[in-house]
Amino acid sequence: MHAEAMIACCARLRRRHLCGTCKSKLLSGSVDMKHNGGIRQREIDAGLFLPCCSKPLSDLVIDR
Repeated sequence: MHAEAMIACCARLRRRHLCGTCKSKLLSGSVDMKHNGGIRQREIDAGLFLPCCSKPLSDLVIDR
């Protein structure tokens, strides 16, 4: 795949919240995450979340 096509593909995935690039560890606080993929349930259970499709419900401490 050419670089331009790859960049366009990644942009489409990000818009649909599927890429997982922003996956971060939530150290404290809570979020309401509505995702379409890009993260597995075991990762969510381990405290990871996708900031791109999350709404903070409190003050947050995040480890990127």
